[in-house]
Amino acid sequence: MSSLPTSCSLVFLQGTMENDGSLVARSNYRWNDSLITKTNAQIQSGQSMLSIENDLTGKDFTASLKGMNPSIIEGGLKGIFIASYLQSVTPSLALGLEAVWQRVAMNSSPEALLSYGARYVGSDWIASLQMQSEGPQGSGISSSYWRKLTDKVSVGTDLSLQFAPGLSGQGGLMGGGLQKEGSASAGAKYEFRASTFRAQVDSKGRSSCLLEKTILPAVRVTFAAEMDHLKQQAKVGVGVAIEATSEDLMEQMEKGTAERRSGLMNRTPVPQHHGRPQEAASSDNPPVQVACSESSAASGVLGCYALSYPAISTDPTEKFSAECVEPESHVTIASLQISGA
Repeated sequence: MSSLPTSCSLVFLQGTMENDGSLVARSNYRWNDSLITKTNAQIQSGQSMLSIENDLTGKDFTASLKGMNPSIIEGGLKGIFIASYLQSVTPSLALGLEAVWQRVAMNSSPEALLSYGARYVGSDWIASLQMQSEGPQGSGISSSYWRKLTDKVSVGTDLSLQFAPGLSGQGGLMGGGLQKEGSASAGAKYEFRASTFRAQVDSKGRSSCLLEKTILPAVRVTFAAEMDHLKQQAKVGVGVAIEATSEDLMEQMEKGTAERRSGLMNRTPVPQHHGRPQEAASSDNPPVQVACSESSAASGVLGCYALSYPAISTDPTEKFSAECVEPESHVTIASLQISGA
């Protein structure tokens, strides 16, 4: 049995109880670097759910065995059991299979399902294919493709096709052929400096978008909208997530903000102008002060240069300009031009 790193925990326990009596409990136990057991239990509104999962990770494969609501107290085995195995054939190609066995009650017959999958990872794209063998709910094929266009933009598509046993036109008996149902969807993701935008459309006439905005390292705001064009329905939602932040991180944030403000206050103004060099302002012609105040934004503090220009110029066609720039990236946020004409 191999040794564990000092930063790796053997046991993880988490539980939540609501005022209505519902309980959610999770636990993880790591046997070694490769094997971990996960347990999840839920009790809500008189219903209970228990799942036990074992994950084994090797050098070039992963294997998993999961049981949901397993029981033998009724004289037999019932529940849902899922076993999966994924093997890397090459550094880019991986093949796997998944088997599902379930029995809801002892008076019902068990059902089994087997599916096969493949995944290929390229330099900037990933493609996957899954085939489901014929079972009580029929068979199906699903494929997906993801590609990274730039450092900030990525797109993806998903295609699914299901084949289910149909009903004959006489008496509703089985054997009337296969019912085919397919769906396709396409989406895109764009990452800004402090936010992420996602959009998706599908073949069922639905379009949706989601915007996640990071206000502070511990505060995140989410805006979501979905429209169903066929059903003439629309949904809009907003969410706010606040995460606990350690005192050390808060002190670093406050220190960084103070340093940025101090650097902006001590920065020497550099006037920018067009035409001949700027003349010194006399006491009779005091300079015009053009300044931009600091503004807080999700991407940081925007600092602006404070510039001064002569109030009166001997050349009436001469123009002067001022720019408001972000101190880190030096990107122009706003500009102002003054003309003597």
